[in-house]
Amino acid sequence: MKKKIKFNSILNIEGSKKFASFSGDKNKIHYDINFAKKTKFKKPIAHGAYLIALMSRIAGMEIPGKNAIVNSYEIFFKKPIYLPCKIVVQGELVTSQEVSVKFYDFESNILYAEGSYIFSLSSLNKQKKIKKIDSKKKLPARTFITGATGDMGKILHKGLKGSIKLELKKSYYHKSLIKYKNKFSVKNIIHCGWPSPDNQSMLSDNNTNKLIDYYIKKPIEDIIEIAKFLKKNGNKNSKLILIGSTFSKPGRHNFKYPYYSLGKSSLKTINEIISLELGKFQMSSVIVEFDIIDGGMNSSLNADQINQASDRSPSGQVPNMTDIVKEIKWVLKNNSYLINGSTIKLTGGNLP
Repeated sequence: MKKKIKFNSILNIEGSKKFASFSGDKNKIHYDINFAKKTKFKKPIAHGAYLIALMSRIAGMEIPGKNAIVNSYEIFFKKPIYLPCKIVVQGELVTSQEVSVKFYDFESNILYAEGSYIFSLSSLNKQKKIKKIDSKKKLPARTFITGATGDMGKILHKGLKGSIKLELKKSYYHKSLIKYKNKFSVKNIIHCGWPSPDNQSMLSDNNTNKLIDYYIKKPIEDIIEIAKFLKKNGNKNSKLILIGSTFSKPGRHNFKYPYYSLGKSSLKTINEIISLELGKFQMSSVIVEFDIIDGGMNSSLNADQINQASDRSPSGQVPNMTDIVKEIKWVLKNNSYLINGSTIKLTGGNLP
């Protein structure tokens, strides 16, 4: 099976009329010059669906070709294609079941659109052959840990053999992943890293933009980029574990950390969105949420505070970092597709 394909395609008014006829999309913007002049485009533009047809051509005739079954298409339009036009279509196998496709201008190299499709094969024997070919080039899988300078990250790194600590680079952890791209595939990513509580009043501070950037924008952007890396370099059953905390709930800290709370509260929505996309690749995103822990940012708790925390727990216990690591390992072992998108609250039934 081919790994890459590249060909040219000429798009013109006559071809657009034919495509309009059999597709049913007879919007005049695609073939009527006089009509197009009255629009913001000023010239006829190609059907977006025609580019999907070209993706179908790659799937059915080239990658994988015979026995192809396309499970889904995804495409993002960057610029309109004005007719007539000669474009370059480029497809590349990026995983054993995903092909990325780009459409750009033959003369100027302007990118018109990019997308991808997920495929499977109708022939079981063919699937087995592809898996054997892929396995020869398979990179060793590793678990990556952010925030590994903290107590939880340190113990996780020690307890997960072969795991790799990610350093914070210019307020981002995903930038540390780049150097491992062609060395390892991703087994799991455990995201422990998060800015420390801010202790800033939301309605009286003078640094709103700066605080939003630090506690909300950058952490969210970091998670998205980490998830992208997992999608491209992960394996079946790979997980993104987002470490949450009931401490981030408003009021749990006398309302002293509003920006910290706002940033952490976004985890649930981010997790639900990312899980929809990772699930297509048999990967998952999961939040593991804990209550108060004896250690980490709570390492300064005195005996009275520990007793108060234990009084909130039905078991009368406050977990330490070793307990937490055991529970994260337990989550990592769960390969059920049903875990994807979930928030697992390991609080021991503690009272609010």
